[in-house]
Amino acid sequence: MKKKLISVLSVVFLLAMLLATASAAYTPYGTYTYSISGEALPSPAAYSAQYYINDQAMSTTALKVEIGTNVLSDLCTDARGWVYVVDTKGNRVIALNRDYKAQYVIESFHSDKGRNDTFSKPTGIYASDEYLYVCDTGNQRIVMFNFDGSYHKTVNAPQSAYFGESSVFSPIACAADRYGRLFVISSDENQGVIVMTEDSEFTGFIGAQKVTYSLWDIFFRRFQSEEERESSLKNTAINLTNIALQHGTYGDFVYTVTDSSQIASGQEQAIKSKEATYSPVKKLNANGDEILKRNGFFDCAGEVDISSYSRSSSKSGVSVVRDVAVGPEGSWSIIDSKRSKVFTYDSNGQLLYAFGDNNDQHQMGNVKKLYALDYQFYSEDLNGDGVIESTEGTYNLLLLDYEKHTFTVFSRTEYGDLLIQALRNDNNRNYSASLKDWESILEANNNFDAAYIGIGKAYYNQGEYDLAMEYLSAAKETEFYATTLAEKNQEKMAASPLNLILIVAAVIVVVILIVKFLGYAKRLNYAGNFKHEHTYWEEIMYCFYVMFHPFDGFWDIKHEKRGTVRGGLTILAFTALAFFYQVIGRSYLANPTGQYSGLLVQVTAIFVPVLLWAVSNWCLTTLFDGEASFRDVFVSSCYAVAPLPWFIILSTVLTNVTNNGGAELTGLVTGFGFVWVAFLLFFGTLTVQDYSLGKNVITTIGTIVCMIVIMFVIILFASLVGDMASFISNLITEISYRA
Repeated sequence: MKKKLISVLSVVFLLAMLLATASAAYTPYGTYTYSISGEALPSPAAYSAQYYINDQAMSTTALKVEIGTNVLSDLCTDARGWVYVVDTKGNRVIALNRDYKAQYVIESFHSDKGRNDTFSKPTGIYASDEYLYVCDTGNQRIVMFNFDGSYHKTVNAPQSAYFGESSVFSPIACAADRYGRLFVISSDENQGVIVMTEDSEFTGFIGAQKVTYSLWDIFFRRFQSEEERESSLKNTAINLTNIALQHGTYGDFVYTVTDSSQIASGQEQAIKSKEATYSPVKKLNANGDEILKRNGFFDCAGEVDISSYSRSSSKSGVSVVRDVAVGPEGSWSIIDSKRSKVFTYDSNGQLLYAFGDNNDQHQMGNVKKLYALDYQFYSEDLNGDGVIESTEGTYNLLLLDYEKHTFTVFSRTEYGDLLIQALRNDNNRNYSASLKDWESILEANNNFDAAYIGIGKAYYNQGEYDLAMEYLSAAKETEFYATTLAEKNQEKMAASPLNLILIVAAVIVVVILIVKFLGYAKRLNYAGNFKHEHTYWEEIMYCFYVMFHPFDGFWDIKHEKRGTVRGGLTILAFTALAFFYQVIGRSYLANPTGQYSGLLVQVTAIFVPVLLWAVSNWCLTTLFDGEASFRDVFVSSCYAVAPLPWFIILSTVLTNVTNNGGAELTGLVTGFGFVWVAFLLFFGTLTVQDYSLGKNVITTIGTIVCMIVIMFVIILFASLVGDMASFISNLITEISYRA
């Protein structure tokens, strides 16, 4: 009996431990990344919520902090891991140690004017290696403090004629680099980041958001005076809202955040195009040049799948990026205050993870209104002798809740540690170690495309180009795949010069064969001039004469019947096959997503437009004294398509022999083919209809309009037939149910 009781208690204890572990691992928010198609892919949690810091948690026996309904608008951390919180409504700054206990509160200070001074609606705060900078917005100044809370200096509005007499200095965010330069965001300034010294000396503006105008605005501005244009510019220019600083080996870089509400339409388009103009986050060098890498699938702008939210939802539309913070190993994070989510990217702009939610307000980790964030880093004194030996230390993520007047401390998980370790080894060029890290990450999260890319880059740096391309293609990474392919081909050429000789010889042979074939076609077509009956092969080969002699060729198609319907249909069929070859024969770089369409689709895509053109042109020209029959129009249209398949085949081959997929070259080749076809269609119509040039231009435009009308009628008719079929089906179902 005693053994049974012990066994039962052991089982109960084991179950309790498992439940506790599961509860500890649970997070009330999802962590995910995005695939190339914009699908959210679940990911292990990179950060987990640990502490919920409110006024009670901040308070100590010696110093009680009362927040109440005050507004906490910003926070920052220093090198010791101390946290500084701005209480805008309470006009104070609260200093907390690394354990989030209040050490002092700055409510008043003895300024350089020799009297006690106070804040007025402070909003932003920044800690450099030496000083604490508080944006005293209401007093239009920045106040500097030492880390013991003592006053150091006041930075007033910049003194320069270039700053502008009408400009108002209302700092809401700032940062200071190692050289003492201040980068300031002013709420009333739309010319970019204000660069100045601590002595209020104005240096210039950097990072101004580009202003774009509609066609109507451009037209209207032609009639405005200089004063009206300047006023209009002030009304349309876009303000910056926040800033962060990244310390680099050769200089510091500035991250800026743009007011997303003013660029929403452009931002939505920029998600896929990755255009920096309408991106809410930019990275600037010392000259103010935008250098942010956007090598991920989408722009570094927060939420990608915005269509999944209903338009009536408060979460609909693009992300409202409120703050940016720089993390370890070149990573950086932004917050979407609309959805209370954090999006973290690496130095190449690839999304590492996204997490957060504001649905359930009763679980730790969900933030009701995410307003600010910062990374808290501090190293441990392992031996207690004042010497810091740890190079990694502790990295926490602090998220400020604007409405609940608190902030939440998130600690990095084992998965998050593995991510940073992989980035560190990449940055240190320790590729053998980073390869193991990325493989471990892939085992934990096989949906993570950045891991495939990391493995691919590690193999590339080890000279394993085939393996590198295998992993890079799995992640649809085309840019570095092209680099790897070029390196592989260069290595092949260097290893065996004979390969280059063979390529040159192959090109020469192909050119000779093409010249010989065109000579044969010329002789065959010349001999056909003396025949009344032509074989099927001669009818097909006549397309080469039409391609190079359109006026004579189309004249003979109409009057000498050199072109036939079966010959034209053969040309269309060959063109459809060429397009099908393009679908299946393109290189990976030309078709990284593996898009595929069947032969029937290609046949339809060729035959329908040609038939539609022929019908529209014939219908129209019968009303405008056209001399061609429908057969003449259709056959000439088919023969006009003859150059296109050769250019499609050439462009497809080029994708497989160029290092970067030949996007520009193949586009040029294909475009030239379509221009040639358009040229033949135009002059073919002119010849068979016996029109003047001007009349043919009008007829061509009318034909295009007629094609659009016919397509509209067909779509409308198909829609009506579908609705009628649905109605009859529902009616039969209803009658069957009633019966």
